[in-house]
Amino acid sequence: MFPDLKYEIIELTAEEEKVWIHYRGRTTHKGEAWGFKPTNKAVEFEGVNILFLNSNGKVIDQWDAFSFYDLFFELGLIPSLGELHEYLTGFKK
Repeated sequence: MFPDLKYEIIELTAEEEKVWIHYRGRTTHKGEAWGFKPTNKAVEFEGVNILFLNSNGKVIDQWDAFSFYDLFFELGLIPSLGELHEYLTGFKK
């Protein structure tokens, strides 16, 4: 899907029980992913990973978040939020 995926740490913040990692990913969409055919487009995205540590400093849980919408938009797979809003304005249940 993304054979050349590379991550860059933008910011790293640590406390006793948590570590926040703000990162940037760069890659090329070379294979089928989430039901979409390869676009061969380069894409860049940002996200956050939070590691939760126990009293021994071992990772006991993690949360990761980034916007799939932004990623799909950048790949040209979905419309912009403005275009989506226009489409949904006329939509009735």
